[in-house]
Formats: sequence, C-alpha cells, structure tokens
Amino acid sequence: MRNKLVAAWLLIAACVGLLSGQTLPPAATSTSVPATAKPDRVLLVWSDDPARTQTVTWRTDVPCEGAVAQIVPAAAAPGPDFVDDASIMPASTKPVANASEGGTTVYYHQVKFTGLEPATRYVYRVGDKQSWSDWNLFTTADGKPAPFRFIYLGDEQYKAFSLVSRVARSAFTDCPDARFIVHAGDLADTADADWMWREWYEALGWVYRTVPSIVCPGNHDQRRGGDKGLSIYWRVQFPAPLNGPQGLDSLCYYLDYQGVRVIVLDGSMRLEDQAAWLDKVLADATGINWTIIVIHQPIFSSGEDRNSEENQRIFLPVVDRHHVDLFLQGHDHTYARTHKVRFREVVGDKEQGTIYCTSVASPKQYPWNPRYEYVMSRIGQDKQLYQIISVEPDKLKYQSFTASGEAYDSFELKKDSAGQTQLLEYDGAASRPSVSATRPSPVTKPAAVPVAK
Repeated sequence: MRNKLVAAWLLIAACVGLLSGQTLPPAATSTSVPATAKPDRVLLVWSDDPARTQTVTWRTDVPCEGAVAQIVPAAAAPGPDFVDDASIMPASTKPVANASEGGTTVYYHQVKFTGLEPATRYVYRVGDKQSWSDWNLFTTADGKPAPFRFIYLGDEQYKAFSLVSRVARSAFTDCPDARFIVHAGDLADTADADWMWREWYEALGWVYRTVPSIVCPGNHDQRRGGDKGLSIYWRVQFPAPLNGPQGLDSLCYYLDYQGVRVIVLDGSMRLEDQAAWLDKVLADATGINWTIIVIHQPIFSSGEDRNSEENQRIFLPVVDRHHVDLFLQGHDHTYARTHKVRFREVVGDKEQGTIYCTSVASPKQYPWNPRYEYVMSRIGQDKQLYQIISVEPDKLKYQSFTASGEAYDSFELKKDSAGQTQLLEYDGAASRPSVSATRPSPVTKPAAVPVAK
C-alpha cells in the first residue's frame, strides 16, 4: 500500500511539473551513491616512473587521518598469512566540496608506492586500519623496452554504466593482459556531476583497481558557464607526473613505458606553451622506440561542423619535425584514421609520417565531416568502438573493434634500426568510394574512403 501511495505522489508531481513548464531532472541524477567510511572508487594511475612507482587514489566520507595503503610483493603472498608482512604507506588527503550537489564534502586519498622493483607483481589494499578495500594486484613496468599491449578508448561521457560498459568490458575481455588504459578525454559529460563519475567507475569496476589509467582532459571535463575551470574531481582522482608546463599539472605530462613515450596534451588551453614544451620532450627522447600523443581535440577533425586549423598550426610543425608515430584522440564522436601524414599531406607508406586516430566509446554519436577526408584511410559513424594496441621494440599493431567484438580497422607499423617506419594496411582498410573534401593545401589524393555504417 505504501509503495502505491509513493508511486501516486510521484506521478502527480510529474504531471504538475509538466503543466507548469518544468521538467524533472534525468533519473540518473538520483543514482549517486554517497561515499562511506569504506574506501570506494579505488583507481590506479601514475604520477612517476611506471617501473618503480605506482599511485592509487580512493575516496571516503570521513577525513580518515589514519588513511593508509598496504603493499607486499605477490610472490611473498602465496597464502593468506601475508597481511602482517605488508608495508604500510601513509596517504595524503584532500576534501572536495561539491556546491552543485548540496555542498556535500567527500575526502580523496592518495598514496604513491615507491621503491618498487621493475616487472614485478604486487598486491595492495587501501583503508584506515578499520575499513579496508579488497586486496588488488598490479604489475610494474619493465625497466627496458619489452612487448606489451594496452587499450585505447575515445569519449566515454554518456551512459557510461549502461552502454559504455559493454565496450570497455569487451576491450578487457579481448585484452586481459592490458598494461594500461588510455582515456582520450570527456570521461564525464558534466564536469562536476558526481553521478556521472560513479557511472564511469562502475563501467569497468575492479579493472580500474588492477590496470592503471592514463587520462587526457576533454572539454566536458571542464566546467562551463560562469564558474569555468577543471572538474573538482580531476586532480584528486588523476594525479599525474609533474613534468609538464607550469600550471598544467595533471593536464599535460608524459611518461615512458617499456620503450614507448606517451605524451598527454590538453587541447583546451595554452596550446602555444604546450607546443614549446612538446618540442623539448620529443627532442629528448633517448632510448625511446615509439612516441604516442594523446589529445582530446583531433588534429584533423572528423565530427560535424568542426575544424582543427588552430591545432594544426600550433602542433604540426613540432610533430612533423620529430616524426611522432601515432596520435590517439576523441571529441568528434566518429571514427577516423589517417594514412601517414606529414605537412598536412599524405605520404608514402615507407616515408616518415604520423598516423592520427579518433575513436568513440560512447553512444553519443555525430555525423561524419568530410573536410579532411583526403587524408583518411578509414572513417565511420554510428559505431561504439574500442582499440587494442600491441607494442614491440620494432613493431606497433593497432586494432579497432566494435562493441560486439567485430574487427573494424587495423594497421601495423614496422620500424627499422634507423627509426624509419613502414605502414602495413590490412585488408578492407583503404578501399572506399569517394567523399568530397575541402583541402587546406594541395595534395596527392590517396585511395578514396567511405563513411562506414
């Protein structure tokens, strides 16, 4: 009887709202799960060398002055009697008050494990000696170039729990040995909406506690309107190496993983400063076999009514000078992958050039924009996709899949001892009917490309 009365009152309230011209907020806004004394949203990231450190963040609803993390080499924990031998690391804590959600304050904690051995598995947990998380695993990077695989996801911002989850879980099912996950921006649709961040965590659940994330800020990860700025949750969730331009911590940085330099750029601000910094980072890449840049806003736009001439003007001279291998991007809610490109022109498969990839994991999709079709090898729309990238010292293989696990696009780069790459296109990647395009400079047009449905 009580449930029927509640349902009746909700129906009356909805009708009154409609008659008065008001609408109820989306149902998902009521699904936020409050923080408790028990750690949740436990996440692995890197704020230093992946071979010898590992950073973990989590949240609670109380300050937890005794917040700590415990860690022990997995080899020392074959049975249950290892807890007393685990090392204890104190956490730093920051309160976060969300004015848009009634001023509720939660506490984010962070520990950086240091002094770790390369290529070693560890088990860890976080808590305050009374309320603990579960025990989780991670493996440090090798201290030298070695083969590995990782996952790359485009925008995840919309319906992360209900629809992005199947994409991310398909990716992990196909790549359970992924050493990290690259998120190319727009992790949430509204920067400070806690329920959206909850959905992002729930999309992959415990995987985030075992596989580190490399995150790139997107425009939706910034607040809009009068109170502009980065999401209040960004830096407390995603501390990053402090090796970027001053004032862009957690937004612009790089890290080296087993012979690959992964560089994260913020496409929303201070682009000239980032380009000058990027020039130095690429020039000082001793011992690096591959360079990969992650940026949210694509260099060659593929989404409806979008252009990227400013990004091209600022970043391409640096990228082309240093022969960057690969760009991983988001933002345009379509799929796009170029041929090898240099100086805004398509170059031969054995010439120096960069491949630019744009993908989307979210069901939020845009129509294809043919402006830069002339540089594209594969384009598409209305597809939720994930990518698995396999890296060896002399070979990089890129594979894109639909949410249902069907192969969608793939290519391979081979690199010789002089650093010259050769692009190998796989069947079905480059034979497409033509789409008209606006060219910013004269080029030799490659094989035509379709909009794939």
